[in-house]
Amino acid sequence: MTDTSSQPESSTVDGHYCGYCGYALRGMSADQKCPECGVPVQATLDGKLIWHVPESYRRRLRIGLWMIVVASGLLLLWELTIRLVDATLHDPAELIGPVYGPIRIVVECAKTLTLSVGILVFTSPTPYQRQASRWTPPSRLCLRIAFLAWIGCWILSQLISLYLTQTIGQSVILYYITVIPVILWPSFLLLYCASFTRQLGRRWLAFSAIAASVGMLIIAILRYFPGYVLYDLTYPHYEIVASIRAVLARFVPIIVLIFTAQLAFMLREKNNPHRASGQ
Repeated sequence: MTDTSSQPESSTVDGHYCGYCGYALRGMSADQKCPECGVPVQATLDGKLIWHVPESYRRRLRIGLWMIVVASGLLLLWELTIRLVDATLHDPAELIGPVYGPIRIVVECAKTLTLSVGILVFTSPTPYQRQASRWTPPSRLCLRIAFLAWIGCWILSQLISLYLTQTIGQSVILYYITVIPVILWPSFLLLYCASFTRQLGRRWLAFSAIAASVGMLIIAILRYFPGYVLYDLTYPHYEIVASIRAVLARFVPIIVLIFTAQLAFMLREKNNPHRASGQ
């Protein structure tokens, strides 16, 4: 009885589970480490879990984020180039001639490959997630599934367009099968970014990322909404709505670029409070 009463209640973290491996921290104090994975108990309590993983993992996150930034920038640069050429000649092929097709294929493949590797690296598990972790946010798995589904659908659509003759109905069905993961993965990417910004103590940025993910979902739905249905719903203002839809669609890579670049800067080691304090 004496031993139990002599230990203050505030010194234990009963009811908490390790933020990385899910181990029950019953009876442990905040200055101890989880006996299962070795992560400080304080990491679970203060919520800034990202600074307690190995630095090599944060470096991997930054590499993945910068690859996503490069892919988004490449997409924006390509679209800007096409718009500028189209504004002068109304047909990019007039300027580039037979080279336009191969250039477009090279840019598309470079963008898709960089984006694919970047997302796979960014969504790689932490060292602790290999031990039946409860820390993995659902957005990570959803992002991987949606993105891989998009890559699979994109490859399938390219093969079908090259080797098979399609009816109009089949083309429409294939188009919308491909579109569904395209609509979803940018939103899941921002939700996954929000899970890190929340750990970094930037709750306002996490809320902004969540709001942006919802906005991007709405923009993507509007972008790929069937034109004839939109025409019936918005007539006689269809041209205005179509122009707004086209402008909003260009914000998707810009939003992705802004949030991923910002998170990459926030994950730099010089922002690590433990390194600054010599821990």
